[in-house]
Amino acid sequence: GIDPGPIARASLFSLFRNFKSGEKVVLKIKRPDIEETIKTDLEVIKKYLLPQLRALGFISHFDLNKIFNLFEIKLKEELDFLNELQNLKIFHRALKNYEDLIIPKAFKELSGRNVLVMEYVDGNLLKNFLEQKVYYPTLGEKLIHNFCRLLFWERIFHADPHPGNIIFTKNKKLCFLDLGAVGFVDQRTVEILARTIYFIY
Repeated sequence: GIDPGPIARASLFSLFRNFKSGEKVVLKIKRPDIEETIKTDLEVIKKYLLPQLRALGFISHFDLNKIFNLFEIKLKEELDFLNELQNLKIFHRALKNYEDLIIPKAFKELSGRNVLVMEYVDGNLLKNFLEQKVYYPTLGEKLIHNFCRLLFWERIFHADPHPGNIIFTKNKKLCFLDLGAVGFVDQRTVEILARTIYFIY
């Protein structure tokens, strides 16, 4: 059965633990009325905040409409868990030769726009290590190595890699969670980033 209380909460969804044929899984469930809330918030930003930002001279060279439109598109994508299901598929394909980075397996047949069912990954969130000031010498190295490898070799990246979205598993692997927001880069961008890092270091 489903545990009565959520194991985690975020602004767009809650996570619940469940059992599927004896296998522990996680149910990512969209918060009720969140789409209407987001719609209202976006309207407020567009009507009131953007004009105020335009009045600030030091950001006048930014295309605020373009930034807002991109933000709106990405936010709406996160509200549709079928997009995250597709992102999980892309990352699974990219990670097939990675030894120390994993992502949860998704159950496509049980998932939809409002519910995403994934395997439960046992481990410790990175944010717990930071809060407890626990030091693992290889953790940061693994994180940077795999993030850069994904970016420069696979040309994809986790667009929301905060410490609550990264697990250090019991067998010393990294696991990325919450792939509702991911990014893709083209070859030219990769080359510019590589040159920038080279000149900095």
